[in-house]
Amino acid sequence: MDGKTLEYFIRAYEARNFSQAAKLIPISPQGLVKSIRSLEKELEVPLFDNSTGAQVPTEYGERLYEYAIEHRRSMRDLQMSLASIRRSHSGIIRIGACIGIVGAAPLTIFEDFENEYPNVVIEREDIPDYLCDERLNEGLYDLAFTLWPYGSEFETIELYRDSHFLWMSANDPLAKKSSVSVEDLEGRSLHSVGPEYKGHNELQKLLSEKNITLGKSIVSGEMDLLYHLASTNKGLSLTVRHKVELLGGDSSITARPIDELPWRFGLSYKKGRALSARERAFVSFCARAMNQGG
Repeated sequence: MDGKTLEYFIRAYEARNFSQAAKLIPISPQGLVKSIRSLEKELEVPLFDNSTGAQVPTEYGERLYEYAIEHRRSMRDLQMSLASIRRSHSGIIRIGACIGIVGAAPLTIFEDFENEYPNVVIEREDIPDYLCDERLNEGLYDLAFTLWPYGSEFETIELYRDSHFLWMSANDPLAKKSSVSVEDLEGRSLHSVGPEYKGHNELQKLLSEKNITLGKSIVSGEMDLLYHLASTNKGLSLTVRHKVELLGGDSSITARPIDELPWRFGLSYKKGRALSARERAFVSFCARAMNQGG
């Protein structure tokens, strides 16, 4: 019973029609029937009931389908693991990063690592928070800079801890405070980058837990717009420390931390996956760099 035959069976099971399944594979209907009959002979059980003219899976067929799907999943995991080993031999490390994280790291962190390890090539992609988690879980990255809350399917080495910040007009009453509480947000317009980012959703949870209702707020991926709205006293805007520092210098705007809303990130990889020597070196390098930077 090989993987190819199991894939044929999966197609037949899902289509409930041998002719239709054969077109999807593609293979001749006679070839598909021959494969199914060979499988039935090997297992010594009928997999389909053809008495009504339709190919209806039997109880044996139902059980085999469960096995076949698990086999497919295991094979894909194995293929990804083998591909990861091949890449480690080639020196490539595929890294995902939630948008905004790299700005909090030392500017030359990737260049410095490649200088220290000249046989390693870093391939990096910066994408929204949940998509980064999803792609790491699918095996499309070897490592990823992920944001808290971290996925339970990952091992995560935390590199940085801080709070989110709120941009506000320098004339805003909240500017007189050293930090902002969730209760301070009642009735206020609070602009943010949107639900594809974890900070937005964690804030919504806090507001819901404390029965806080916001005023009219704007969702936008344009940080310049969020900055402008706050600087012109048209509400508060959610941001993080390195953005505050990067865009500082304008006396019309200031920022205060919202201590109840953490902004934390780390390097994650899938649980059960053994890191290569180069990947372990990269994790250690980043930990040192962030510690020195902090």
